[in-house]
Amino acid sequence: MFDALKNRDFAFFWSAAAISNAGNWMQALSIPYIVYELTKSNTWLGVTGAALFLPCVVGTACIGALVDRYDRRRLLLVLQFVQMAASATVWVVWITGIATPLNMVTIAAVNGFIGGMVGPAWNSFIPMLVPRELMAGAIRLNAMQFAFGRALGPVLATAVLHPFGPGATLFINVASYLFVIGVLVVLRPPTTAPVRADSPWRQAVEGWRYVLAHRSLAVVPVTMLVSGFFGSSLVQLASAVSEKQFQHDASSIGLLVGAFGLGSVVGSFLVTVYGDRIRRSDVLMVSFVFWTAGLVVLAVSPNFGIGLLGLGLMGIAHVGTATTMATALNLQVDEAYRGRAAVAHMQGILLGVGLGALGLAQVANATSLETMELIAAGAMVTFLLLGAKVFANYRLIDPNGAAPIEVRQTPFAQRA
Repeated sequence: MFDALKNRDFAFFWSAAAISNAGNWMQALSIPYIVYELTKSNTWLGVTGAALFLPCVVGTACIGALVDRYDRRRLLLVLQFVQMAASATVWVVWITGIATPLNMVTIAAVNGFIGGMVGPAWNSFIPMLVPRELMAGAIRLNAMQFAFGRALGPVLATAVLHPFGPGATLFINVASYLFVIGVLVVLRPPTTAPVRADSPWRQAVEGWRYVLAHRSLAVVPVTMLVSGFFGSSLVQLASAVSEKQFQHDASSIGLLVGAFGLGSVVGSFLVTVYGDRIRRSDVLMVSFVFWTAGLVVLAVSPNFGIGLLGLGLMGIAHVGTATTMATALNLQVDEAYRGRAAVAHMQGILLGVGLGALGLAQVANATSLETMELIAAGAMVTFLLLGAKVFANYRLIDPNGAAPIEVRQTPFAQRA
């Protein structure tokens, strides 16, 4: 199950990415924490979540075609330097004492745009490091390292925030980029043949047409949109959940987000171990059951500890959903469209989380956090039932339900 780690290039990249991703989650927790401490507002938390994720959608649209046109290692290396500079800007704004809700949200939006560019480049780079027979395992292990960072980063942030403040967590994130940059400098994976030079926007549209032309691919962005809107977006409101729902200090946000991350680690381990023994469609449907259960437990929990359990269940669901969709996409997509198809996967979750942070914050303002969580649980059940009907119980994402889709099968392929 860990055969992909026997590949030296993948093992080095995987290890460096785990460290850097933990740093990213320290920053992802620190920015909403700063905004909430400045405003004590659910609405500002929702705006911050939207600023972190909605600009990512534009970033993914800009980068998708470039991933298929240029050397992915060099492109990812440049993006890591740019992302490091953007993170350093957040740190400088905070330590100089000029942070306000508006400039923090603005900087979050810039970071979100750059992060959106990194995602498809990253996801398209992973398959280049291993042979095809190890690709599914590499994708699952990549999900595991993201889950590890999502669990470790918030816990470290909680430990650092109270004694040292956000400046320390933000600086650690800046330094963490050096690990991935160092590995990318020495890696020499095989290159791919670039597609013809064309307008990036036209190529992005071609990528979406390629995905939407096949139900087994179209299910990916739809599923990620729903799980992001009603599930993952709630993590962006963790400061309010900590303080208003459980009467804990807002710095306990790290424990809540860490519980989600720990659930993600458990989920990624289960998917890695049992992923080849269970149909992807079954993993996906069970994941939506976990989404629902986690939201209900969080809504009715009488204390902070039970709330952590609910978020842990949601973390398991997140990894089950995201890994299943990423595997289904990567094992079907034609290499010439890999970068642009990865955009569809990324844009689904980014739109969902960004819009969900805004929408669920307003629902919580109009009702309560607990009511909002129960409404989200109901939406998950509804999608599970409707999606099972529309997508034939999701069987089309199983290995025997969808063969690799080549460019010649699409009506617009001749123009690509």
